[in-house]
Amino acid sequence: MNPTSPTHQHSGMRPTHQHTLRHTKFLFLLLFVVTISGCSLGPHEGLIWDYRNENLEIALVDDKGQSLIDPATDEGLALLDSISIDYDGKNYPLHDRINRGLRAMIEGYRDFFLRQNSGRYVLSFGEFQPNYKDLQVLYLNLPGGERRRISFIHTLKGNRFNSSVWIDDELEPQTKELNNVIIHPQNNGAAFRVSKNAKAAPVTLYIHPRLPDSCLYEDNLTNDLSIPRKEYSFYKITFRDKTYPLLEGNKIEGLGLTTGNSRFLLAHQNHFKSPYLAFGPFRPEDDIHNAEIVVSYRGKEHTILLNCYLNEKKESVYEAWLGDENKKNIFYFRSGPLVEVDWR
Repeated sequence: MNPTSPTHQHSGMRPTHQHTLRHTKFLFLLLFVVTISGCSLGPHEGLIWDYRNENLEIALVDDKGQSLIDPATDEGLALLDSISIDYDGKNYPLHDRINRGLRAMIEGYRDFFLRQNSGRYVLSFGEFQPNYKDLQVLYLNLPGGERRRISFIHTLKGNRFNSSVWIDDELEPQTKELNNVIIHPQNNGAAFRVSKNAKAAPVTLYIHPRLPDSCLYEDNLTNDLSIPRKEYSFYKITFRDKTYPLLEGNKIEGLGLTTGNSRFLLAHQNHFKSPYLAFGPFRPEDDIHNAEIVVSYRGKEHTILLNCYLNEKKESVYEAWLGDENKKNIFYFRSGPLVEVDWR
C-alpha cells in the first residue's frame, strides 16, 4: 500500500477466488508495464519511455549485520538529527520517514529520508532516473563526526538498470544495485549505541486534509501549498473532552495541533508540497487503545481512532484510522501514523 496516497478503501463485498485471481493477474500486468515504461502522450505525439526512479538506499549495520538505526527510542531518534548527505553543492538533512510509490516519471524530488526495508530501517536518498553515466559523488555525515564517501553510476544496459556503487576508496564496487548499499560505521557503530533505559520516542498523529484549492495558499515562487493563517480558526481537534485549536509554529508545550507541508503528500498535482495537520505528542507508555480523536474543519467532523502503546516486548506500537475496524488502513508519515480526511 502506498502511504503517500492513503485513499484505498475496502468495499463490503467479499471477493471470490476467481475474481481475486483475475484481479491479481491484472495488477501484475499493470505493475510490469508501469515498471518498464512510461506512457505515450497520444498516437501523434510519439512514444515516450521513462523508467521508474531509484533511490540510493543505505543500511547502517554493526559487525554482526545488525541495524544501528533505531528511531523508536528518544535517544535513537535524536541521533538521526546528526545524519545528512552532501551532494551537488547542497546539504540534505534526514527527515520525512516515508517512501513514494512505484511510478514511471521524471525525477520529482531530491531528498533524504528514512524508511523500512525488509524489516529494518534504511537511509534513502533520491530520486534518480538511469541517466547518470558520469561518476556521482556524495558524502554521508554520521554521528561522532564520521564522514563516508559514496560514489555511483546509474544507467541502462538494454532495458535493465546498470548500476555500481563504491564506498570510500574501494577499487571494486560494493554492489551493482543502487538500493542495496551497506555501510559499517567506525568502531562497530559505537556512536549509535543507546542506553538500555532509553524511553520510547514520542508519537505524532498526522492528518492529510483533502481540501478545495480555494481553501489553500499557493506560494508563487515555490508552488507549495499550505493552510493560510486566516483559515486556522476553522480547524480544531477534540480529544478526551478537551478542544485543541490549530496553532502557529511547530514547537509548542504539551499536546497541541499544528500544521506544516511536505513534498511527499502528492494529492495535489502540479504542486511541490501539500499541507498536513499534526496532533501530539503521545507517549507509548500512556497505553492508548482505540482512543477517539475528532478533527473538524468549518463544522465538518471526522472521527479518528488511535492506538499508541508498548507491546509485550516493550516495542512501540502506533496506528490510526478512520471509521470502523473493517475499514482499517494503516499509513505512516515521519514519526507517527497518517490519516487522510476529505473535506472537499
